[in-house]
Amino acid sequence: MPFIVSRPARAAGFALLELSIALLIGTVLAVWGSAALMRRADDAAAQAVGAWLLEIRQAASHMLERHFDSLAAGTRPQDGQGRPLYADPLAPTLAEFKAEGLLPAGFPETVAGAAQARVRLLRPNACPGPACRIDALVYSTQPLRAADGAPDLMRMAVLTAAAAGYGGYATADGGGRLRGTAFDFPNPYAPGAAALPAGTPVLWAGLDAATADRYVRRFDTRDPQLQSNLTTAGSIDSAGRIHARGRLATSEYLEVGVAWPGDACSQEGLVARSGRGGVLTCRDGGWAAEDAGFGGAFSYNNRFGCSLHTGESTVNPRTGGCYCGYGYQAVIVSYGGKWNDDEGWTTGYICVR
Repeated sequence: MPFIVSRPARAAGFALLELSIALLIGTVLAVWGSAALMRRADDAAAQAVGAWLLEIRQAASHMLERHFDSLAAGTRPQDGQGRPLYADPLAPTLAEFKAEGLLPAGFPETVAGAAQARVRLLRPNACPGPACRIDALVYSTQPLRAADGAPDLMRMAVLTAAAAGYGGYATADGGGRLRGTAFDFPNPYAPGAAALPAGTPVLWAGLDAATADRYVRRFDTRDPQLQSNLTTAGSIDSAGRIHARGRLATSEYLEVGVAWPGDACSQEGLVARSGRGGVLTCRDGGWAAEDAGFGGAFSYNNRFGCSLHTGESTVNPRTGGCYCGYGYQAVIVSYGGKWNDDEGWTTGYICVR
């Protein structure tokens, strides 16, 4: 008797095959989707690291612009009060960048994966001098590696794009380099420095003497030697002298420092003002009033001193006593009275120079 397969049994077999294929396709799609999600997450993390390193690279670039002369001379940059801004100028920290205002106070010091940043400054040529240049390398403490340990070039491409063309990485080829679109340095980057692991993200900034000399910078110690007029909307505050080869003109008033008649002065011809607003000039090593030679007057009584027998004061109003101010001489102009105990003899003086 022949074996007969019923139609329902054949249909059940086809349904099982279709279900298996559907499950296989679903599994493949799930795995592919999961891998795509993981890749997008990795790309987002790499992009965040690139943007983070770019901000630090900009801070390093501003440091070079602001302190190029000090860095070229091998001295520590200082603030306006003469305090050092960096413990090691060739290895500045993010905290020091924040303290100088090169980074926001709330800028994070770590990024995705707890990576930290290091900044190192290099002087490959003779400094200071016309050939001097200073390079800054900003790199992460965590390399980007694939599962096989090689540099993850996919994530590195995302990071480099986020770094605005200033990014690169430590290569794994023979000899090892720190290489990017705009730079190529040996690895290690300086004698005595440790080599960076392959896959380490690196950003670069640099400045040379020719470029630095084009601009007047904050805290610049050079004479800009401007060849035309200088106009400001605010005040000019100078800690030293202001020397004019021509006239010194003002549309309002001239305010000078306060001195006291008779006090010592350092240079003949200097001008000051007294506490009462009079004009003083430096003559013969002391401050003297400019008053057409008149320095006041006083009288002295042999019995009552600087007063009359009536009790009225006869002091010199310019000095507050029975004497002349600095630079003046007392000249007798009058005398009289009675040589007795009631009135006494009074001599009058005028102070002249």
